[in-house]
Amino acid sequence: MKRHDRRIAFPPGFVVISLFLVAVSAELARASDLCDAITLARQYLQSKDSDEKASLSHKLAAYDQNWKDVIKALRFRPTQAVKPGYYEKEHFTQPQLRQKHPDDLLYLVVPTNYRAERPTGLVVFMHGGGKGSLRTTPDRYMRPADPDTPKTS
Repeated sequence: MKRHDRRIAFPPGFVVISLFLVAVSAELARASDLCDAITLARQYLQSKDSDEKASLSHKLAAYDQNWKDVIKALRFRPTQAVKPGYYEKEHFTQPQLRQKHPDDLLYLVVPTNYRAERPTGLVVFMHGGGKGSLRTTPDRYMRPADPDTPKTS
């Protein structure tokens, strides 16, 4: 009997590209796993329900990557002191948000009685104007609540 040599001929670079795609998909899976682990860890820390904590703990046990990255993401980040006042046309300070929304403007009122060490309510105002409205539309409607609130810009 004759032995037939059946080799599959791959185009040049196919193996290199295949290995690259496997490496990239593995890295993307790790990034996704990290995001999932951070989300689950936050839910675990916020939960007061023992059954929910047990379920989340079981899901977190499946995470087999470096826990230092999760802990780093959960760590307290000190904030800068904020002076009371009306802040208009501010941009996001968090780099990922600023990159994703470079043209978005934020209008903030920090009350004169604000103290960082005390819990404070938050009111979010969205102009609701849709794509046709100007980015400065909130400035028409949003003004300091107290007449003594200084305008910062």
